[in-house]
Amino acid sequence: MQLQPLPPRGSLVDQVVSKLTAQIRDGTVKPGGRLPGEVEIARQLRVSRSVVREALTILRAEELIESRRGQGVFVNEQGTAGVLRLKIPDLSEIKQVQDMLELRAGLEAQAAQLAAARRSEEDVALLEEALTSMIVAGEAGLPGVEEDLYFHQLVAAASKNASIIEVLNFLGGSLRRSIGRSRANDALRIEFLLEAREEHMAIVRAIAQGDGEMAGLKMRWHMERSWRRLKKGLC
Repeated sequence: MQLQPLPPRGSLVDQVVSKLTAQIRDGTVKPGGRLPGEVEIARQLRVSRSVVREALTILRAEELIESRRGQGVFVNEQGTAGVLRLKIPDLSEIKQVQDMLELRAGLEAQAAQLAAARRSEEDVALLEEALTSMIVAGEAGLPGVEEDLYFHQLVAAASKNASIIEVLNFLGGSLRRSIGRSRANDALRIEFLLEAREEHMAIVRAIAQGDGEMAGLKMRWHMERSWRRLKKGLC
């Protein structure tokens, strides 16, 4: 597997993700095939290892690759056959982020509504733990991106709808970069985290109470507010 250096434009992480994804989708690296190590990818693309590491994290979230302890990073054994096929832009433009959030909002609201009807006591306990983790991350001055995405994965899981779970996990992974960039703004991060905390708490309450209509409404409100925060943080 030979990679050409990246042109000097756009986010380096986005470019590495696009480059590796193309190599996987066109069969340059076969299903089950091993990717070069971080050092080698960084050398070939002339980027830092931290850029490569972040790109690989995104590809794992999108289930294109998997890590095997002591062996390295490999393309998903199913190739792209078992991976949701959607044309996902690099989300480097505000309009692209808006389009993705609009797609996600309806599904998130439906997931919350179903979760209120189908949740178990364990589901509620996990949501409450995830909420606590977000609060702890915020108080530690951390962006809390992973904690936020995990919370939404738990809501999807509580819906007990396999299709919703798959699609929302995929979309959440694609938005990871944009959320992280918006929360890199130190002046806005605390404000954003406090708002999001209250919104997440309202969602958990509605799900725990079995109020599907309220859970859906609170989730849709949260997604609308999330878009406003993302736009404000990215601009």
